[in-house]
Amino acid sequence: MRKKADLIHELLSCKVFAQMNDYLFRLMKEKRMVVWHLHSGQI
Repeated sequence: MRKKADLIHELLSCKVFAQMNDYLFRLMKEKRMVVWHLHSGQI
């Protein structure tokens, strides 16, 4: 997934990087780091 993310050059532009059945998996590049969630004890 990292290799696919490196191919995205435009900020805030969703790109499809995979498809499974009827699902599309998209990546989007931002200027800041986004933390989706943390588990206790992680940081």
